[in-house]
Amino acid sequence: MAGRKSWKKSSQNFVKEVVNEMTIYKIIIKTSFGELTVEGETLEELIEAVKQIKAEHVASIENVLKEKGVLVMPPRQIKPTLKSICRFTSSGLVELLKIPDQKVEAIALVLFAYDPEPATLDQITKSSGVYNAVDFLTKKQYEKYFKRVKEGTYALTQEGKLWVANHILPKLEEKLNE
Repeated sequence: MAGRKSWKKSSQNFVKEVVNEMTIYKIIIKTSFGELTVEGETLEELIEAVKQIKAEHVASIENVLKEKGVLVMPPRQIKPTLKSICRFTSSGLVELLKIPDQKVEAIALVLFAYDPEPATLDQITKSSGVYNAVDFLTKKQYEKYFKRVKEGTYALTQEGKLWVANHILPKLEEKLNE
């Protein structure tokens, strides 16, 4: 641009820029989806603008980008004890590399992989391949293994974690060694 004079003073994520003798303060915030730049004509204005940013707004932007397939998160790391049994895909689902004999065990294994986070019914169904997963998750005989965290979201109970660690994983490891 003709007649535009500009200089920048920068320290990593904070920038003081002078354009046509007007000072602009900027802060660059790194997010999972890129950089978010906030500007102000004074430091006080910049601070006030930063205070207006709400974590849920950033999370909402991230979720929309994920849903649209624009944002691809790096796959979550699997627990070392599960490396030869399952892995996380780039879409955040668990992929079972070794499938248990029983459907209920596949569901438990998926929840074990997601632990300490709970998993949605959709994640459990897609990851385990068990399309009636909710029947197992809510069945009286398995209530000691599974707990509903909130509507449509499940996790393993402490007894469920022990069941996976002491019974399901050893059976799968035995199959790997055959």
